[in-house]
Amino acid sequence: MSSHHFSTSLALTLFLACLATPALAAAPDELIWRGDQATGRAIMDDLAKEYEKEKKGKIVLQPFSTLSGLDAVAQGSADIAGTARGKYARRAEEAGINFVPVALDAAVPITYPKNPVSSLTLTQIHDIYYGRITNWKELGGNDVAINLYAIAAPLDGVEFSLRELVFRNGDQRVAAPRLYLNTTKLEEAVALDPAGLGLSTLASVHANKAVKMLSVEGIGASTATVADASYPLYITLFLAEREDSPKHEAVNRFIAFLDTQIAQDILRRHALVPYADAKDVIAHNAARMAFIDAHLGREAATGVAIAAALPAPTPVSAPRATLAAKARIAPTAASTEAARGNLARAEEKAALKKAAVAKAETPGKTVAAKPVASRSPRARRPSLSRRRNRRRRQKPLHMPNRRFRSAMSVAAPPAAERRRTMRILAISLDLDDTLWPVTPAILAAEEHLDAWLRQHHAAVADAWPIPAFRDLREVVSIERPDLAHDFTAQRLLTLERAFAACGMDNQYVEAAFEIYFAARNRVECYPDTVPALLALDERLPLVSISNGNADLDRIGLRQHFKHCISARDFGAAKPAAAIFHAACARLGLAPENVLHVGDDPLLDVIGAREAGLRTAWLNRSGAEWEAHFAANACDPRAAPPDLQLNDLGELVQWIAQQSPQNAG
Repeated sequence: MSSHHFSTSLALTLFLACLATPALAAAPDELIWRGDQATGRAIMDDLAKEYEKEKKGKIVLQPFSTLSGLDAVAQGSADIAGTARGKYARRAEEAGINFVPVALDAAVPITYPKNPVSSLTLTQIHDIYYGRITNWKELGGNDVAINLYAIAAPLDGVEFSLRELVFRNGDQRVAAPRLYLNTTKLEEAVALDPAGLGLSTLASVHANKAVKMLSVEGIGASTATVADASYPLYITLFLAEREDSPKHEAVNRFIAFLDTQIAQDILRRHALVPYADAKDVIAHNAARMAFIDAHLGREAATGVAIAAALPAPTPVSAPRATLAAKARIAPTAASTEAARGNLARAEEKAALKKAAVAKAETPGKTVAAKPVASRSPRARRPSLSRRRNRRRRQKPLHMPNRRFRSAMSVAAPPAAERRRTMRILAISLDLDDTLWPVTPAILAAEEHLDAWLRQHHAAVADAWPIPAFRDLREVVSIERPDLAHDFTAQRLLTLERAFAACGMDNQYVEAAFEIYFAARNRVECYPDTVPALLALDERLPLVSISNGNADLDRIGLRQHFKHCISARDFGAAKPAAAIFHAACARLGLAPENVLHVGDDPLLDVIGAREAGLRTAWLNRSGAEWEAHFAANACDPRAAPPDLQLNDLGELVQWIAQQSPQNAG
């Protein structure tokens, strides 16, 4: 057969084979979903599995928060967002996003399982979040303060929807200082707190025996009471997509899948009402809002006016919640200081009002008002972390009108006796907030990392702005208590999760951490630090004991220390006695011959004293030791430290005044 005939036959054979072969199936869709935990657990997990099982496509799930999902869709790093609220018209980033209703859920107040309270009225919910009701006895429960939990992330879907119903303003500030990253963590906290109260969804907690769902106006949340619109706090769950998304058709195919019988059965299994079954409920929305307005004692027209007003009114108790939230994120920021001032003014106004009422109730008797000092706005004793944040707003290091309180300046006989018998042969020193203020370095490190990410990994930077990184690190610290002593491991794990959430592996984590860590160690020492280290190093061996991850080699102070002990390397953190004993062992000295110097009353003073060391409290802010134990002056830990110092220069003076044998 000729070559020409062979070629013709081969071509014909291939042509016929092509006609006989069916067209190749289109590649299955792959979509990235990101959104709040409530929508993720209630809708997406099982739906994504079924969608893939039917070979329709793959949905990559990135559950985190409402705002992160919506922003990711707006920026193109996700295809679909899950949200338990609709579009927020005042937020420009959401202008180009379509919100597609999928199902009805219910916003449900939750509490500890054994809490005797079973139902709340709408007025009680309003007043709890407004800070007017603060004790369970006002609700028919035990005489204990209500520990109100909320979501820290701004414009959270479930919280937003509740506040829109109750306050007619989804962005209403509330008096909820206990803030969690998402509903999963909030539920875990409420389950452990007999006085806890929080908000979740019916789909999330209907099968969770660790928490108790509270009825509203005597009506319990269920699929039946949502479907007939009798439960007043039902909410809508949405999927959101960008209007000009390049995957618009793929998203539409997934949304069409949600109308299938198998998808709607999945929704019903999660105690949701498919939106296709909710026509009657939607028609009753105006009546629902009138019901809520009537129970809250406001006219419907007033409610509409409230919703349209900008800005929304701020409740009296909100300044404390605002300050708590801002101090958690940026304790030294100008906005935090402004919030602190607002709280001081609000408390002063409340005190004056209370005094005026008392005066009116006691004719002929003058009652002097006692306004709250603006210098200390917190009525209750703040936590240690808050007190450390307060000390970072430094006073001048040298206060000429304040006498140096040396060992001989305190009159208490037992302490004086201890000081007379002190024989100090070495000094251990805390690092952060003792040798340098740590907050400026941490804030700068966060900014350097953010700038580096924006240059090299923009998707990660967009998905994880600085506040979101802080929230994620807090989640890591809660989920991994085994890493409480290791801030480096916590930071690395936080970076790993951030990159993984954006579909990236760990190959960039080390480089990102190095950017952060280098900036974190660019500290600015207090003016007295280096002169004091030079003087002390000539007289006594020094050892550092730190819970932080500062690197003395990078900082340039390593040469002054005989030993350096970090909680990360040792495996335990202050105030554990073991880490102090390890320092003494490396020095070859008994604990009573070592003086520990630090800024933290619990970690440094009480921890070292209970380990048998002598103690010096470095009190740069001029606070009173007794103020830390105002709530319980009988606490045996309230005994003052051996020394109280305003700066390290005073430590040098005290060491120089000691006898030669005590000075070593």
